[in-house]
Order: sequence, then C-alpha cells, then structure tokens
Amino acid sequence: MRGEVRPTLIDGLEIGFFRTLQLGGDGRDVRFKSFIDAFLESG
Repeated sequence: MRGEVRPTLIDGLEIGFFRTLQLGGDGRDVRFKSFIDAFLESG
C-alpha cells in the first residue's frame, strides 16, 4: 500500500508513506483475518 499527500500551503512539498505485507510461509497464517490485522496494527 502506498499513499502520497501534497499540501497546498508549501509549493513543491510532497509527503509519502508505504506499508509492506508478507503473508504465508513457514509458521505463518494465510487467513483473511491476518490480512485485516496487518492493516489495523502498527508494528
């Protein structure tokens, strides 16, 4: 997921953010709840 904000108060200023998510693998859940939890939790 990626997002960008361009405030109008300062010309040329752009603030971006992103979040990476990895599902599955050894010992990891592959459930819809895991996907939702990843977006609701920070860290």
